[in-house]
Amino acid sequence: MEKQQETIQVGIAEDHPVYRRGLKNLLASEKHLNVLFDVSNGSELMEQLRYFQPQILLIDVRIPFIDGINATKIIKQNYPNICVIINSSYCDEQTLHDAAASGARAFLSKKSEFTVIIDTIENVYDLGYSFNDQFTPDLITTCCEENKKITVGEVSARSLSLREIDVLKLICDGLSSSQIADVLYISNRTVENHRRSIFEKTKAKNMADLTVYAIKTGYYSIQG
Repeated sequence: MEKQQETIQVGIAEDHPVYRRGLKNLLASEKHLNVLFDVSNGSELMEQLRYFQPQILLIDVRIPFIDGINATKIIKQNYPNICVIINSSYCDEQTLHDAAASGARAFLSKKSEFTVIIDTIENVYDLGYSFNDQFTPDLITTCCEENKKITVGEVSARSLSLREIDVLKLICDGLSSSQIADVLYISNRTVENHRRSIFEKTKAKNMADLTVYAIKTGYYSIQG
């Protein structure tokens, strides 16, 4: 018998009425998502949070009265079980850094496809975070430090072999397979086999996921 998918409680804080309505309707069309509320500014958001605490909260970075970054900081302090996804038209490094430092668990561009939005919500619900390759290793480190409860899946770090750990560190350093092969004195094919095994064991979907895994398990740190 197929396991029934859990319902995820979602909130929306977005000041653009057309985008907010469209986002609400799209999320409501998914049977496993329930939109608890949608508001147009930070003050309305704080009022709603007195009565409803969604599991996932999508916040526009530039909502009026209390902007998305400051709202996220308040939520992290007062409602630590709410996972915030920052939603913005601005994807520059400063905005990404501010989102990570505020305690956000993910960042979405308003240009994202609907499937990406759903995947991000599900990843945050399941894992506690969702990063894409826009996030550099130092930004991921910032987010991990600000969100101590972030998990990295159910796979134990002990499942990686010593050689895989060596390869993992070099991957996080940004080395290509051929460069890793030269450093470790192994063939490109061997590196690719290790790389494939690492992604399978850690359940990482991309480089950002893999970097989170390496940081959280203590195998990698950003050199200052």
